[in-house]
Amino acid sequence: MVLYVAICNDSIADRKQLERQFSREKERRLPDPVLYIDSFGSKEALTDTPVKYDLILLEHSAATDQETLGGKETAFAEHLRQVGIAAPLFLTSAAYDTSDSILRSDSLLHLKLPLSNEQIKELINVSIDYHQHKRPLMEIRNEKITHYIDCADIIYALEDHHLTKIYLTKDRSVSLLGTIEDFARMVPEPDYFGFAGKHGVINLKRAVSKKTNAFIMENKDVVHFSFLQYADLLPRWKKFKNQ
Repeated sequence: MVLYVAICNDSIADRKQLERQFSREKERRLPDPVLYIDSFGSKEALTDTPVKYDLILLEHSAATDQETLGGKETAFAEHLRQVGIAAPLFLTSAAYDTSDSILRSDSLLHLKLPLSNEQIKELINVSIDYHQHKRPLMEIRNEKITHYIDCADIIYALEDHHLTKIYLTKDRSVSLLGTIEDFARMVPEPDYFGFAGKHGVINLKRAVSKKTNAFIMENKDVVHFSFLQYADLLPRWKKFKNQ
């Protein structure tokens, strides 16, 4: 197993201390997991490939900075969550006199620096649990921002003038700068998806019923398909309905 840990802290002393602690635990656990530790002095450097990490430690001041990529009213840690980064994310600070225990990997918990060796061990255990259960994410880019989504959350997608809108569960949507064909090539589980009409792709597992030439999706939207697509879509949809 290979784990990736990101440390984001503008204090060189705090950053080096965390690097040493994780490196010692890495050596103790060899040969498994193999631990790669990336250290950043600014949050901007972390935005290049945040999706690869199994654990993220953010300095508290960086996490609560209001002048972030997420907008003036959105903290950087919340920005990572909003774009789909689901890895365990912890806020670290030497200035706070409270220290939360590591309870849930989806929480934004505060950890007081310096961390104990036991906390380092527990953080790695949390990252192992996340790594073992995480699903591959699709990278969806538009003109301003990159989102990371689980293809299982996709209900359907429609292209409009080289911009493809992707409708997701929980009343969410994101836009892809590209055609519906571009989107279809990105889907990691193509058996679940099918073209509907000239500019649509549907997740057959998210279609709840069928009309003569359309599917009713689980969000109540109606997506039409052509007569030529009927022979491909209907048998596959029935198979998923019977599972």
